[in-house]
Amino acid sequence: MAEDKDAERELPATERKIQQAREDGNIPRSKELSSGALLIGTVLFFYAFGQHFSASLAQMMSRALSVTPREVRDESMMGTRLSDLLIDALLSLMPILGFTMLLAVFSTLAIGGFNYSGKNWDFKASRLNPIAGFARLFSANAAFEVFKSILKVTVIGGIAYKLMVSHITEFPALMNMPVDRSISLAGDMALWDALLMALAFLLIVVFDAPYQLWKYYHDLRMNLQDLKDESKQSEGDPMLKGRIRSMQRERARQRMMSKIPTADVVVTNPTHYSVALSYSDGAGRAPVVVAKGKGELALKIREIAAEHKVPVLEMPPLARALYANVDLDREIPNTLFTAVAKLLAYIMTMKAGSLDSALFPSLDDIPEGLDPGVSD
Repeated sequence: MAEDKDAERELPATERKIQQAREDGNIPRSKELSSGALLIGTVLFFYAFGQHFSASLAQMMSRALSVTPREVRDESMMGTRLSDLLIDALLSLMPILGFTMLLAVFSTLAIGGFNYSGKNWDFKASRLNPIAGFARLFSANAAFEVFKSILKVTVIGGIAYKLMVSHITEFPALMNMPVDRSISLAGDMALWDALLMALAFLLIVVFDAPYQLWKYYHDLRMNLQDLKDESKQSEGDPMLKGRIRSMQRERARQRMMSKIPTADVVVTNPTHYSVALSYSDGAGRAPVVVAKGKGELALKIREIAAEHKVPVLEMPPLARALYANVDLDREIPNTLFTAVAKLLAYIMTMKAGSLDSALFPSLDDIPEGLDPGVSD
């Protein structure tokens, strides 16, 4: 069942999935890369600064062994001398300690980079599950770890054995040399042997680093359902989004309807479109479309206008032109200003009781191209 489920996950992980994994503390790491870099770096450090390091330690040992009878008899002097020796030893070791610490940090960050997640400290009962732990013992990852261990023992152990055998004939000669000469040769011999074994360790790194990256992205693979779930989480449930949009449209419609009683006139098609216009004399603004609609909404606009005694006039070309070219709560364009101005003047004469039909706009007042034509 688990194999079938894993087989279904054939799609690469998305950036969101990878980012979520990092937030959970799941990042690729190669312990062998860190170990190999630390081993090779330490050997190269001693190769470059070994003589200086050895000379510093030799001077420290010389001072440690150069004790006067007075210092031996005086406990306070011996305590001071011991503290001085400890400080000297620390100062001598500081370069190698600092170098290895930096090397360990940067080699660890070479794969996966820096990442901190407090979730790694959270208690997870699944970690105490013996069945899951037993299953991990027989996983592909466990098999690879066993393979790495065998490879390390075989390669490193085999090279160490070959080097030791090759040096057997050289050991007796060192015993017949002066002490400083034999120590120097033995140190060079050990350094080169360590370098060879460190370079051999790179074989493990060559296998492990790519494998850890492959395994990381392989374990994060997704299927179609995972992609759908992620899309819902990132973009929201389509049904919920539709419901929200519907509620937003309804609220916008209610706001629009509340402005109809303040309109100066409603221009109609009369059966398809209704556009409500409002004009504030002296405000320095052109007339504004405060409401518009077609079909049932157009009928509702006319009903509300009639209830509040807002003039409703039939001017199909102007109604169509306003509906098609002017957005809600926007001023009319200059191209329609003449027609609307005549219409408002006509409304004023109508309210004054001296209706002047000559002021009613004509087709010539609507520029060509603004009227989309008769609606179906």
